[in-house]
Amino acid sequence: MIAAAAIGLFYGAGLMWGRHTNLAVAEYWRWWVVHLWVEGFFEVFATVAIAFLFTRLGLVGVPSATRAALFSSVIYLTGGIIGTMHHLYFTGTPTGVLAFGAVFSALEIVRSC
Repeated sequence: MIAAAAIGLFYGAGLMWGRHTNLAVAEYWRWWVVHLWVEGFFEVFATVAIAFLFTRLGLVGVPSATRAALFSSVIYLTGGIIGTMHHLYFTGTPTGVLAFGAVFSALEIVRSC
């Protein structure tokens, strides 16, 4: 239930621009929504769905599936949200923030393994 509400809430962030909004601001909110979906919610949803299916099939126990889902969710959300910062070059984001986001984005392969 919380995930379903969070998805709607974060999609609502994409509506934080209007007809006369600067293009950089509108693009910022568009990238924020797209990348939160791709690098946050989808990965967490897929992890939880797979953990649920594995417990129903009897392949893993509920406690270990819960721990794995929570651990994966924390890693996906923290790394994914920080990793989106490398896309904000067109909004005048400082170089240090871009570099920090690029490092986390490049480490996505490591965290997925």
